[in-house]
Amino acid sequence: MDEIRLLKKIDYEKLYTLRRECFPVLTKMQEDFAMNHYYDEINWYGIFLKEILISVIWIKPMELSFNNTKIMAGGIGSVATHPKYRNKGYSKKLINHALSIMVKRGYALTSLAPFLTSFYEKFGYSNTLSFYEVTYKMEQLNYLKQKRQINEDTPSLTSDFVKARVAFSKQYNLYCQRDEKLMASYIQSFKEKEYTIKAINDMGYVIFKEIKNSIFVAEIVYENLTILDQLLAYIYNVHNNMGKLVIITPPDYIIIDYIKSDCENIKLVQDKMSKVLDVKKMLAITNFPDDIAIKVDKELYINRKDQSTITTKDIAIQFTIQGFTQYILGVRSLIELQYTNQVIIKTPKEFPIMKKTLFENEVY
Repeated sequence: MDEIRLLKKIDYEKLYTLRRECFPVLTKMQEDFAMNHYYDEINWYGIFLKEILISVIWIKPMELSFNNTKIMAGGIGSVATHPKYRNKGYSKKLINHALSIMVKRGYALTSLAPFLTSFYEKFGYSNTLSFYEVTYKMEQLNYLKQKRQINEDTPSLTSDFVKARVAFSKQYNLYCQRDEKLMASYIQSFKEKEYTIKAINDMGYVIFKEIKNSIFVAEIVYENLTILDQLLAYIYNVHNNMGKLVIITPPDYIIIDYIKSDCENIKLVQDKMSKVLDVKKMLAITNFPDDIAIKVDKELYINRKDQSTITTKDIAIQFTIQGFTQYILGVRSLIELQYTNQVIIKTPKEFPIMKKTLFENEVY
């Protein structure tokens, strides 16, 4: 009989073998890094069948800043089932188990990068971010020719790249960070693939590579638009003999409007999905008024301590959990949610949560 259990150190080799079977694109360096830095005896759960590890899930604890308040959240990653045991509900069991664990830990939010959006929607997740690949014709970017170029030297300290990402996050209200260990692995993985990395001290950096007749920008990070201008100018002035510039959009999307040229093509690269786990906590830190009762799925919420007099007639607004997640994270406005049947407004009032840009900038 199959069982879910917390993985221990003695299970690491089984975990390593299963991940290599399910994710053959992972390099040995990436797997060794995970084993040394992310395998633990707290956050990995697996399903065993006669002591054979057939399915696994990872909970990544995160501390997030939401409206200047620290909250705990959990990323879900490495969801994998051995090919011989797929389509039997094992991943579903693990996801439900992980959700229950995160609720017990008091996590307010959970996020993941889906392999299939429709699969995770069944668990209450909704899309909160998308990364796009944007292509421009280099000949249309000649206005960058006179811009100041960045220094040719590349900082070698991982802390410089981390500082650049922190500055980027503060400027654009993002809330997930890479620590130095993850950043070191990230930078090293690009170096192994012969990408070039250029930086402006700790204020921004760009990671790029010549691919056929194009310059492919895998990541561009900047503290402000002046730094973005310099990074783009460097790319153009050194590589304007290329036919195209291809950029994976940063999660603030500003670059699409900032580049003064129509793009040739946009295609989706990666979705990001989230789910609010603690509605009451999220309401409290967004200063939701105590005289408004809302319903999220089947639960009624109001900040006022005395709820004995609250009836269904007092409900001002009713959300699905997907709609509430998108609203509270600033992804969709109430009007947009009405169009998708994610909200029912019963009392026409002005609500205090406004649509704003608030994205996550990690993919798990």
